[in-house]
Amino acid sequence: MKITRSPGPPLTSPPLLQEVVRLETEYWQLLDIPRQEKQEPVLTYVLRACAIVEKSQRSQEQAEKAHRADEDEERKRENAQRLNGMTTSQILEENTMLTNELYRQLRKYSSLRTLMRELKDDYVESKMYPIIPRYFMLKEMIHDVMRDPAFVEICHEVTQGPPPPAT
Repeated sequence: MKITRSPGPPLTSPPLLQEVVRLETEYWQLLDIPRQEKQEPVLTYVLRACAIVEKSQRSQEQAEKAHRADEDEERKRENAQRLNGMTTSQILEENTMLTNELYRQLRKYSSLRTLMRELKDDYVESKMYPIIPRYFMLKEMIHDVMRDPAFVEICHEVTQGPPPPAT
C-alpha cells in the first residue's frame, strides 16, 4: 500500500520554528570548546569541556535574569507613569474592576478544580469495572465534563477571546 500526499502547496514550517531549529543545531558551533590534546586523558578533557559548557550556560542564565529585571523595571515605570496621570477616583475604579476580575477568575478556577477532582475520583472508581462497561462509563464522564457550564464557559472564552474590558 502506497501512501501519497494530496497535491497542494509544499509543507513549510513556521519561521519561528525554523529559527529555533537553526539555533539548536548551531548552538555547539557558538561555544568555543577546545580540542583534546594528544597527551590529555579523556576524563580530563570531558571535565574541561563540561566546565566550559556550564560556564556558558551560567552566563546565559545571568543575561536572561538581567533581561527579566530590565523588563520588570520598565513595566513598573510604565505603571507608575500611568498611575501618576490618574485621579484617585479613577484608581479606585480600576482597583474595583481588577478585584472583581480576580474574584471571577478565582471562581472559575475553583469550579474547574472541583470538576477535575470529581472526574479523577470517578475515573479511579471506574477502574474496578470490566473493560466494556468501563469504556461507556469513561465516555459518559467525558461527555459530562464537556457539558458542564464551567467548562463550556472557559472553552467559549478561549475560542472567542477575552471579553472587552468594562469602561
